[in-house]
Amino acid sequence: MLPMLRFDPSLAMQVGNGLEPSELACVGPVLDKLRDEICDIDEKMLSGEIPTPPSKQPLNAAFASLPQRLLAEYEADRTASQLARMLAVTKQLMTEVDRVVVLAEPSWLSGPRALMQACCQPHFNELTRGERGSRPRMVFVGDSLDNDAVQGALQLLGAHRGRAADCLAQRWALVVMGDACEPFGVGRLLFPFMRALEVNCGGDGQLARSRAIVVARETSPLRQLTREVGIAHEFSIPTAMGAAYSGLSLVGLLPAALLGINVMKLLEGARAVHNHFRTTKAASNEVLQYAAVNHLFQRKLATGGRSWSLWSERLDAMAAWYQRLIRDSLGEVLQVDVWPKFGKSFAARPALLQQIVVRQFRFDPLSLPGPRTQATETEQEPLAQDTTSFGSSQTLVGTLLDAVDHTQQSLVRAGRPMSVLTLPRVDEPCVGELLQWLMLATVVEARLLGRNPYQ
Repeated sequence: MLPMLRFDPSLAMQVGNGLEPSELACVGPVLDKLRDEICDIDEKMLSGEIPTPPSKQPLNAAFASLPQRLLAEYEADRTASQLARMLAVTKQLMTEVDRVVVLAEPSWLSGPRALMQACCQPHFNELTRGERGSRPRMVFVGDSLDNDAVQGALQLLGAHRGRAADCLAQRWALVVMGDACEPFGVGRLLFPFMRALEVNCGGDGQLARSRAIVVARETSPLRQLTREVGIAHEFSIPTAMGAAYSGLSLVGLLPAALLGINVMKLLEGARAVHNHFRTTKAASNEVLQYAAVNHLFQRKLATGGRSWSLWSERLDAMAAWYQRLIRDSLGEVLQVDVWPKFGKSFAARPALLQQIVVRQFRFDPLSLPGPRTQATETEQEPLAQDTTSFGSSQTLVGTLLDAVDHTQQSLVRAGRPMSVLTLPRVDEPCVGELLQWLMLATVVEARLLGRNPYQ
């Protein structure tokens, strides 16, 4: 299966301050060497076949082959493999509760949040249980130690009432994830939430522990703490994996499964991208091309940041996850603009603009009134020199795609270099592809800079 995502750097080479095709071709041998290093040497280091030098410590590179390994283990054993056990536990919990609290530190929450926003109905938590397909609502806790935020979550769960749930709609479960229990980490919040869960279960401690799950490294302090509490369900993440690269581990997959997201399709999409990355030379390897274009522009312009023009609100949380990823791995800042929240100043910025475009949508296209007879230029649309085409489409999807094309033409005329990453749609295979694509590309970029992406 080939990746469905497509990367087009041609618009980065059609303007005066863009790249020359020769610049991209020259870096090809380096990219091929890095690809072999990531897919071969790093894997042998992780397996212990060869030693890991100090310059590569830590080597938290388990994410790269994880989708393939999880799928292979599941195919070999559909009862005792991690995926099989996870699916059995989540399926049971979905019948018992109507809300799930995911308790983790912010760096571990960004992946699950991105998956929920991209793959679920946009207002999922506001739907009735029937409209949600009997899947539980999800609440993320742990972004901060803000007292009101935590107390607000406990009140949402009915903890302030101090009585047992009397119907399915009041029952909830707890998923706690992460690694270390820092002095100011979410480990301190585990006990208040477990006490509230026991009250919700009518004082039945065994039932409360059966409705709690931990996802952590085997040797992590968090795992030890949850064993002291007696949490019934334990799942592991690889030792060689940090928070920024955990989105396609059980850190992301377990909450996704509780939401009814097809985790197999997520993993299959990620596997397709990894196979493409592993087997394709730089000249045709779109992940390597993406990393190279980013790197060359960063070296050319020395801006210390990059820009995304995001054409789907369902990818907002994905952009936030990517912001954290490149900040931690590359020391860069990502500026995200969602159309039409940009104007002349945005077009004039020197950094490479990456257009993230979606071509198909979950729901049927919304019909719109007929075309406008005259377009009016506003301060918010200084690039729109010819906006009459915006009124020609009869659906909202058509209008959006017209806006994409028009904006790209306007930005080229304004001298703004850009690349285009296209998702045919926002569904599980494409989202799995996107996560794996961006993680692999980030590692390549870090290695081109001589940095350890996992440090």
